[in-house]
Amino acid sequence: MSLNKFTKSDRHVIYTLTGLMVILTIIYAVDHRNTFSEFHPQDSNPKERDTHLSDSFATLRLQREEAKRRRELRYLELKDSFARLKNERERRKIEREARYLAIKDSFAQLKIERERRKAERDSIWAHRQDSIQQIRPKKLSEGEYVNVNQADTLSLMKIPGIGKGLATAILSYRERLGGFYAKSQLLEINGIPNDIEKYIIVDGSVRKIDINKLSVTQLRKHPYLNFYQAKSIWEYRQKYGKIKNIKQLSLRPEFTEEDMNRLQPYLVY
Repeated sequence: MSLNKFTKSDRHVIYTLTGLMVILTIIYAVDHRNTFSEFHPQDSNPKERDTHLSDSFATLRLQREEAKRRRELRYLELKDSFARLKNERERRKIEREARYLAIKDSFAQLKIERERRKAERDSIWAHRQDSIQQIRPKKLSEGEYVNVNQADTLSLMKIPGIGKGLATAILSYRERLGGFYAKSQLLEINGIPNDIEKYIIVDGSVRKIDINKLSVTQLRKHPYLNFYQAKSIWEYRQKYGKIKNIKQLSLRPEFTEEDMNRLQPYLVY
């Protein structure tokens, strides 16, 4: 194509653009060659190239093994963290249960104390009523006795100093104990006259409690066992197995020698 038909200024622009295109083409060719040489280096020694590739694969393998080892360590750390979290949750659960049992026992003790005071008030009130109405059975003379393990309210009211209220309290305490095995046990009841032993006899067996079968709640119903002693018996059974004799409880700090002596007649193994 002839450029003569273009003006001189247009031809000058065409020549300039053509020169720029040639220069850009040369620059592109040089850059492309350098890039190709970077990614595809010409190595005249195939053995060195193979060695280089082997080293690269070995390095890659080591990196993968290191990454795998790090993942395993991370997994173990997470597993240990979850285990610690589980133990902490169990510990907190045990603490909550212990606090709950302590609060429950406090309310139970409060209820028992209220019932005891109510029984005392009822006893005093009944005694006053007996005094006012002068309705009392004939009292026992010296040499006459009442078997406290078989007596009813009227029989107990024959004892000097015992009215309806104290007779009811004796029957209630006898039921909770499972029967009396000694005269001195009646003195554990508030308001009982000190000379009551002259008018009573203790005859008959007591109701036994199996400490190897009863739960904490069932054990603590007995007047001679509080919550902590019942809990100690339960824990001993869980840790060492069946209790064979009361001497095994002597090692427990919750039991004194006096506790074991008065509790022994009621236990069965």
